[in-house]
Amino acid sequence: MSSRKKSAEPPDAPRGTSAKDPQDADAVPAPPPAEDLRKKELIARVMDRAELKQGVAREAVEATLEILGEALAEGRALNLPPLGRVKVQRRRQTKKGQVMLTRVKRAHHDPHRRPDDDASDVEDDAEEGLAQPVEAV
Repeated sequence: MSSRKKSAEPPDAPRGTSAKDPQDADAVPAPPPAEDLRKKELIARVMDRAELKQGVAREAVEATLEILGEALAEGRALNLPPLGRVKVQRRRQTKKGQVMLTRVKRAHHDPHRRPDDDASDVEDDAEEGLAQPVEAV
C-alpha cells in the first residue's frame, strides 16, 4: 500500500492547478502547440504585411527585437498593443544566459480596428455610461 495522497487534479491538468479552482472557470483553453515563430518567418511576414523589401524589413525587425530585449533586460514592462502587456515576473541567471518568466496580458483582438482607435474608445465608453434603467410596468 502506498502512503501517498491522491491528487484532486485530473491527470491531464497542468501541475499546480485544480479542476475546482474558481479562477479556471473563465480560462480559455490554449491552442494546440504549433511551430515556433522564427526571425526568418517574422521578417517574411513583415515584408508581406508592410509591403517592404527584404533588407528594409530585416533591419526594422532586428532593431525592434534589440530594443525589446534591452527593455526587458532593464526590467521594464512592454505595453505594445495588439501584442499586449508583457511583464517579467521572475528572472534567474544561468550559465548560458538569463531566464525570464513573463506574463502576457492581451485584450481581445479586433482585426478591423486600427491602433489609433484606442483614444476614441475611452471617450465613447464615457459617453455611453451605464445602461438605462427599465421602467416598471
